[in-house]
Amino acid sequence: MVTISEATIPQAAIPQVTIPPAALLQAWERGCDASPGARGLILLAIARPDVALSELADWPVGQRDAALLGLFERLFGDELAAQAECPRCGGELEMNVPVSTIRVEAPVLATNAFVLDHAGHRVSYRLPTAGDLAALGDAALDDADTDTRSDWLARQCLVETDDGEVSGDVLQALKGAIATTSAAVDPLAEVELQLDCPACALIWQSPFDVVSFLWSELDAWARRMLREIHILASHYGWSEAEIVALSPPRRRHYRELIGQ
Repeated sequence: MVTISEATIPQAAIPQVTIPPAALLQAWERGCDASPGARGLILLAIARPDVALSELADWPVGQRDAALLGLFERLFGDELAAQAECPRCGGELEMNVPVSTIRVEAPVLATNAFVLDHAGHRVSYRLPTAGDLAALGDAALDDADTDTRSDWLARQCLVETDDGEVSGDVLQALKGAIATTSAAVDPLAEVELQLDCPACALIWQSPFDVVSFLWSELDAWARRMLREIHILASHYGWSEAEIVALSPPRRRHYRELIGQ
C-alpha cells in the first residue's frame, strides 16, 4: 500500500486557493472521527460547494476521486509525496508522484444501470457511489472482515432480482460483475501505481487511495494551523476567527515577531 509520507510534507504547505481556512478546519473537524468513506464525502463537499450534498452522494466513485485529485492539486500542489515498502526486500521507497500521472478525465456515465445474468438468474445492479462508501462507515461494520464489508456494499448496489432473493453464489457473481463493470466504465474507481524498488529491482502494483492522501495532507495542515492559532491567541489574545482571517504571511510575520 502506498501511503502519504508525512515527513516530506513541506511545513509551508498552506492551501493556495480561496477556500476559507475556517471551512477547511470545519471539514477537518467533521472528518476526524469519520470513516474513510465519510471523509471522502466531506472532502467532496469542499471540492464542489456548488453541488448539493445529496447530489454529490450519488456521484460514482471515480467522479468523486477525480474531483478530490483536483482539490489536492489546488490546495497542496501537483505532486504527491508518498512512501511504500517493497514486498520483497522490505526496503523503504520515497517518491514524488505527479498528480498528472494519476488523473484522468472524470467519467460521465451514460447510465448507472446494469444487468447480470448468472445461473438462470437476472440481477439488475448499479455501481457504488460516494454515498455508499460514506454509509459503509455507518453500517456497524467497523470490526467486520473484508468479505462482509464487500457483501454489504454489493447488496447496496443491488437494484432488482428476478426472484426477489440473492443466494451466496449469485452475490459473489454480483461482486465480480460490479468490479468488472467499474473497471470498464469508471477508471478512477480503483487506481494502482507501478512501483520500482531500486534495491532489489522488483516492480509491482500498489493501490492508491486519493481520500487517504488528501486527508493526510489536510490533517497535517490543520494541526499546524491550530498550533499557530494557539501561539498567537496566547500572545495577543485574539480569537480563533480573528487569527484564521489573517493571511498566511501576516500570521507568519506575527509569529516571527514573538520568536515562534
